[in-house]
Amino acid sequence: MLSMILLVPLAGCWDRQELNEMSIVAGLGIDRVGDAYHISVQIVNPAEVSPKSSYGSKLAPVVTLEQDGKTLPDALGRLTVLTPRRLQFSHLRMVVFGESTAREGLRKPLDYLSRYAEMRNDFFLVVAKNRRASDILKMYSSMDPIPANNLFTKLRNSDEQWAATSKMTLNELLIATETEGMSAFMTGIEIVGDPGNANEKNHQEISPSSNLEYSGTAIFKRDRMVGWLDENGTKALNYVHDSIKWTVGYLGCPDKGRASVELFNIHSKIKIRGKSKGDLAVHVYLTMEQDISDVECDLDMMNEATMKWFDRQTDAKVRRIVQNTVANTKKNLRIDVFGFGQQVHRQHPKIWHRIKDWNATYLDVPVHVHVRTNTRRIGTTQQPVTRQTEKGE
Repeated sequence: MLSMILLVPLAGCWDRQELNEMSIVAGLGIDRVGDAYHISVQIVNPAEVSPKSSYGSKLAPVVTLEQDGKTLPDALGRLTVLTPRRLQFSHLRMVVFGESTAREGLRKPLDYLSRYAEMRNDFFLVVAKNRRASDILKMYSSMDPIPANNLFTKLRNSDEQWAATSKMTLNELLIATETEGMSAFMTGIEIVGDPGNANEKNHQEISPSSNLEYSGTAIFKRDRMVGWLDENGTKALNYVHDSIKWTVGYLGCPDKGRASVELFNIHSKIKIRGKSKGDLAVHVYLTMEQDISDVECDLDMMNEATMKWFDRQTDAKVRRIVQNTVANTKKNLRIDVFGFGQQVHRQHPKIWHRIKDWNATYLDVPVHVHVRTNTRRIGTTQQPVTRQTEKGE
């Protein structure tokens, strides 16, 4: 009897699912149409993405299916009439919201995504710029047979190497929408080129007629989108949030031309000064290091004054980007997109509890930006090539 009882926990196949009975969903699109939802799912065709797929097959590597429903579960349930297999969301890579849906509010879609046990929370969320989410999931990828997987890796790599994009996971978005003094944000994605030519031959062209490109950042007040940040605005947001690992930039030379720099070891610290609600001030301290990667002007790179010039120019440019974004968002969006309110809550809790509306208070709070850059390396060439050529060196 004891042996039989011990065998019970070993019966681990009770909830098995065969691979030929599942449809793996890589991308999910959510659009709001009236009082209903329009759902689009990008399903992987395993026979076509396998390296052993039959030669000359004409089937697509992925299939995008669409359905309407009063709620998200209702719409997904209705998809069963279109696919012969059960939808499997454990490998979901991207969730795309249409812009109009994001402006109406994401409270209900986020509630469903956070409750569904089969979904992991490591997928990325983006907003389709001026389009429906279904339009994004219908696009072919010229670099990856699974477009949703291409979008995932493209955003992850861009977030690590370029300051103008930001990856956002479900947990991060939920925290940002529910926390006082913070604003949620998501990277925007748009179709570049002619979407009418996004057919099955687009991924076979050397120069595709259309492509998907990350562009700008959607800013939210609670769960409702209120506007966009451009490239510089997104950079400012990432500088302040201390979320930049490495990026590149350029500086204008004293005479003409430009010089390029690589920025790394970027760190941000926010200090809130003041003893009452009326005299609060935000101080943002940014420190970073840079390498000089390209010089297109006549500068003496062996002169210490030149290195100090590079430091001052980078300091001024980063400071200007952040200050302009602060001014623009105060004027146009009228909310705290940087989350300074959360820092007030942490550093001055007594003052915070006397503030009824932080976004209204923030409009009158001065923000001071302090930047300190240190140039580390100038590369393997000491002087600019143009300078050596002109002097016959």
